[in-house]
Amino acid sequence: MWGAAAVSGDKLDGPSYTMMLPAKTTDSNGKPIAFEDKVKWYNSQMALWTQTLANNEKAKIEAKSSRTENLIGNYSFDAGATIENSVGTIEAKSHETSEEFEVMIVGGVTTGFEINGTGVDLTVKTTTGTRNTFVQGSRSENAKTIGYTLKENGDDDALSVDVFKAPDGFGPIFITRGGQTCCPYEDKYVSKYYEPGTEISAATMQIEVPKLNVENNYATDALCPGTCGTRYG
Repeated sequence: MWGAAAVSGDKLDGPSYTMMLPAKTTDSNGKPIAFEDKVKWYNSQMALWTQTLANNEKAKIEAKSSRTENLIGNYSFDAGATIENSVGTIEAKSHETSEEFEVMIVGGVTTGFEINGTGVDLTVKTTTGTRNTFVQGSRSENAKTIGYTLKENGDDDALSVDVFKAPDGFGPIFITRGGQTCCPYEDKYVSKYYEPGTEISAATMQIEVPKLNVENNYATDALCPGTCGTRYG
């Protein structure tokens, strides 16, 4: 919304919001207090969640794009049918996430603080904003088996579903290729965060297309409900 004018980096004042410091900026021992920009922190959390959603969509798109490499199988079933299967994998994967903290430091030259239980040494000037990015990485190798059930309860529903290995090591991934559904009708599913607008699952045919027909859609001299005695028309 605010574009380049938004509060970011070392800026503490802008049209979007202003970070206001309390009158007391030192503790009982006279040491400077670190103040965290909570608006920035919440924005960071939302960005992390958005990135997680984008990663999920990316895995689905990549699995579908490399169909020959990732396809486990295709299953077509209708009402009353139940398909049970499992996927076993041995995987080695690594994940890395970063989280950004922005603190307001008042006074001091070299000061130590704790942020989320982690000690951080900061060399700062008087009254300045400091941005710190923490990167956490992990690597694991494990064997796992995931069981799944495909079942359709609708009387006239029928689906054709592709099951893929997940390129990111999670999964499996289920993508609708086609079918017919009702209550609820399953429309196509397109990405919102990774390559927005890319089709992931195809739309099914809509079984129920309700229409309302009225023999006489115009009435005169009709009484209102109750006993008001008012006539319309």
